[in-house]
Amino acid sequence: MISRIDGSVVAPMVFPRDSAPVCPRAPLAPSIPASTLQVSSEAEIHLEIRTHDGDVVSLTAHAARSLSLERGAPDGGPRLIAHEDQDVQVHVEGQLDRRELHDVRRLLRSIERLMASFFGGHETRAEHQAQRIAERFDHLRSLSAFRVELERDRSLTMTSGVNAPTPEPSQDPVAEPLPTS
Repeated sequence: MISRIDGSVVAPMVFPRDSAPVCPRAPLAPSIPASTLQVSSEAEIHLEIRTHDGDVVSLTAHAARSLSLERGAPDGGPRLIAHEDQDVQVHVEGQLDRRELHDVRRLLRSIERLMASFFGGHETRAEHQAQRIAERFDHLRSLSAFRVELERDRSLTMTSGVNAPTPEPSQDPVAEPLPTS
């Protein structure tokens, strides 16, 4: 035991001659090759329909999907992550009568087929369907105009690299501080 001037007692730390009082250092985990493959697609539609009475039907829809495969995660195993998000908004200004509602439904069915072709990657078929909708629009007598915008975005992303080594938790007990009083 060692006594300090203030009267406190401190236990000495004894180190063998072949070792030095060094803080234990955690070993590094091996480097892990990492890669991520992500496939994503987004689709958006904006539709506005006007009736002869001045009523307006607006529809906006957005859908996003992504699928990621991650390899080389710190836990060592691959991870598959899927995400899907959808949002649909419909707004009606005015009050639709029975005939307007019927014509809006007929137009929506035609546009639904157009969307299936367009978002399915069949652009030529979608062009023909759009022309047919325009040619037959006069048959929808209660409607005065419509505008539709379809957007599609697809992406494929791959990243590769090496995760930096990370310290593994130390199994050695940590030395406690010396008492001061």
